[in-house]
Amino acid sequence: MAKGGIVAGCLAPHPPHLVYAENPEQNEPVSEGGWEQLRWGYERLRDSLKDVDYDVIVILSPHWQTYVGTHFIGVEKCSSKSVDPVFPNLFRFNYDLTIDVELAKAIHDQAKSEGIIRVFENSKTYFRDFVCVDDLLNIILDNTRESGIYDLGTSSPISFLAVANIVAKYYNAHVQYIPFPKHLEGKYQTYTKAKPEWGTYKFKTVEDYVKDSLD
Repeated sequence: MAKGGIVAGCLAPHPPHLVYAENPEQNEPVSEGGWEQLRWGYERLRDSLKDVDYDVIVILSPHWQTYVGTHFIGVEKCSSKSVDPVFPNLFRFNYDLTIDVELAKAIHDQAKSEGIIRVFENSKTYFRDFVCVDDLLNIILDNTRESGIYDLGTSSPISFLAVANIVAKYYNAHVQYIPFPKHLEGKYQTYTKAKPEWGTYKFKTVEDYVKDSLD
């Protein structure tokens, strides 16, 4: 792959708010107004890119103030319908993307070659009930219960440090601590655990699905 350079860098809020209000043709439902300042910012950003000679746009979208791991899209075409998990009746967006797989793989390979997994200090005290999407689909598709809101999870939370150590084992990497952001102190949720609502269903462990994804 030919070498290139970074010609611009932008820091912007998570984009669905823009999609809600502008209602492009891909947006199925219709909303009116809202998020004007955010939309104006995106409009200025879009205009500023008109004068930049670029080949590809690389987007890092963490979805939250913190994130663990990064997913690289490795398929040439990516198209489907995006449905907002919180407001499914307000936001359904048809997307159709062309992916530079060669560049995505190069970024992945460079990150992998560093052999470093970074976690916040005291990550051994932050627990999450990580659940594999395979299990969610199995439960949803085979569900015979009446309609309702259910708490889907393994009921066996695991710390972020434990997850990092599992991934490090398979990638022959080492875990590196980084300072915990001051603005998140006292605000970061330390523990989540789903109610054990699914009886004898055997959920995959984090190690199970990390191993499966790498095999």
